[in-house]
Amino acid sequence: MLLFSLISNPYAKAGLDEFDHIMNHFPPAPDTIVAIAESLLDGIKDDIEIQDAIDNTHGPAIIDLPEGTFNLEDSVKLKSNIWIVGKGADKTIVTINKANKPAFTISPPEGETYRNIRFSNLMIDTTNQPYSNQGGGGITYKADGSLEYLVFDGLNIKTEGGGQHGIVISGDDGFCRFVKVTNSDITIGGLFSYGVLILKPTEYIMIQDNSVRVVQHTWDAFNSLAIYGGSKYFRVIDNHVEGRGHTGIAISPGSYGEVSRNTVRGSFVSDEGCIEVERKKSHGIGGSHDILVEENIVSEGNWGIYTHNRNKDSEFDPYNVTIRSNTIRDCRIGIYLHAGRNITLRDNIFEDCDQDVVTGAGIVWLTPATLSKFSIE
Repeated sequence: MLLFSLISNPYAKAGLDEFDHIMNHFPPAPDTIVAIAESLLDGIKDDIEIQDAIDNTHGPAIIDLPEGTFNLEDSVKLKSNIWIVGKGADKTIVTINKANKPAFTISPPEGETYRNIRFSNLMIDTTNQPYSNQGGGGITYKADGSLEYLVFDGLNIKTEGGGQHGIVISGDDGFCRFVKVTNSDITIGGLFSYGVLILKPTEYIMIQDNSVRVVQHTWDAFNSLAIYGGSKYFRVIDNHVEGRGHTGIAISPGSYGEVSRNTVRGSFVSDEGCIEVERKKSHGIGGSHDILVEENIVSEGNWGIYTHNRNKDSEFDPYNVTIRSNTIRDCRIGIYLHAGRNITLRDNIFEDCDQDVVTGAGIVWLTPATLSKFSIE
């Protein structure tokens, strides 16, 4: 259960209390298995055979992909109650080389809701896609329709070609809820790329036991893990994150969530750092609040952990943020509190940081625990 003593909103508290129950009660696997024969997948326009298998199902089904390497000429489009399952992330390999085309897309029409979609046990390799900042990459849900019960598990996604994202959830209308990203290895590189980007407002998100890496040393590669859009009720736990762009783990804005037990290694090439709790208007409505950042190990960041408001509208400063029991190593600033109110620091360990804690002009109020623990400069 999430540990928030600061929450006073009964609805928000109820949402957190339901988190584990929801995550443990996703819809079961479909009974129907559609096994695609290896002989049909010849490495030439294999998207046609996979798409035909999906389109010809008349109810929930697992599309069972065999071992091998399969080339897509166009994105494969998912619908409700379809699971894409391979034989293993080192055995079933899907490639796509066309610009602006992700390997798989989920696009429910406005007013419709897709549900129970899963990707597991396969590799998606888009490293040979031409450079583009308009799309492409691994898996994209971008639509004005709604989606619930979406799972990414046991994937290996490689998108170092430039401008390609790993997993994207976006769209202006409709809702998204109940999302898991688990046990996956995501490697990105190039300009304007994200490992996991949740831009559409989403409720109930679990991101756990993943390795997410930016491999290009440039600030133009964005964030490894990003929860935006005013999403709420989330847990980002037990991940290994390497952020060589802006930030390793970014909450901007999000609320009622936990970022815990992650190992985050940044770099000194950007103006940011390892873990951020931020307000940025272009990322979504509102501010970040009621967030626990606990027991993470962060290193090699310009800023280790920081609260921020890029828009200078103080009513949306991050608030009710607890930063405790983290180990922060070899950062220029260990904890940078650029803006916020009701920020609690407790029992953090600093090793070889140029400065442990720095506050900006936007900080309104720090709890007594902060003032008694640190000398604020």
